[in-house]
Amino acid sequence: MLLSDDQPFPILLPVPDDLRPLISSSRLKFRARFQTGGVVFSRHSTHIGNSLILFYPQDCRDATPGCIKYIYEDNGSIWFAVQRHLPAPKGTVDPYRHYPYFPARLYSTSLSTIELIPPSRVLSHVARWQFSEELVVILALTMVS
Repeated sequence: MLLSDDQPFPILLPVPDDLRPLISSSRLKFRARFQTGGVVFSRHSTHIGNSLILFYPQDCRDATPGCIKYIYEDNGSIWFAVQRHLPAPKGTVDPYRHYPYFPARLYSTSLSTIELIPPSRVLSHVARWQFSEELVVILALTMVS
């Protein structure tokens, strides 16, 4: 579904340098937002809150917080280019670890390199709060029915 700042017929744009090693195409259709199942996802530069997600990386069974840097269409499929929040530095005491029913954890403010995921690997949005210069609190906003 296209939203207000997406063009009805997206034009092909050059692939950014940081995405080029992961993509075989030289030009792609980029989007500001993507909606699925009533949930809107945005690239970081469009809306930071809608870009913060909890997702299942290809190489991990555990859900990981990340930030959507790009949303693009390739051969009719939508893809998110995501950067994971890195773990908090070793020795960091996480005050939230004692509260299993409050799903907040400390992570580094640093982000990983880009990885590609389909929207189906997203579990939920997350909230992010600056805890210190080096740490953020990530709170999963998992929907329940």
